[in-house]
Amino acid sequence: MIADEILAIIADPLDDGSRMNRIADQFRGERPTSELRDALLSESAEVVGHACWIIYELAFEKYNSVEIIELLTRLVSHTDVNVRFHALGALFPAFLEDHQLGVKVVKRALGDEHAGIRMYAEATARALGICSQ
Repeated sequence: MIADEILAIIADPLDDGSRMNRIADQFRGERPTSELRDALLSESAEVVGHACWIIYELAFEKYNSVEIIELLTRLVSHTDVNVRFHALGALFPAFLEDHQLGVKVVKRALGDEHAGIRMYAEATARALGICSQ
């Protein structure tokens, strides 16, 4: 299970990030992104954040499904800032296809408590031609 794989990597003090990159490479290849669903639903913010990062690293065609997009959309409101950041980034290609979704999510992110998320949302709003006022 991918959540367990991510937890094992997080717990490994000797890992330099290469193991997480290898997992991302598996999803860039033939590993089905549907396996990331459980990690996106994990109670561990670290697992969820890493799963969002993996998705962010993939070509949109690999994760363009209603279920994954809905999960990522919900995660833009997660309590952990890293989860919010990577979820917002992973959603950008979906915003290009569904402008209304982009407007809804980006406007909400513009009010985020974290300055980094607000800045990211502002850049996304500009890229999408969404008025940030």
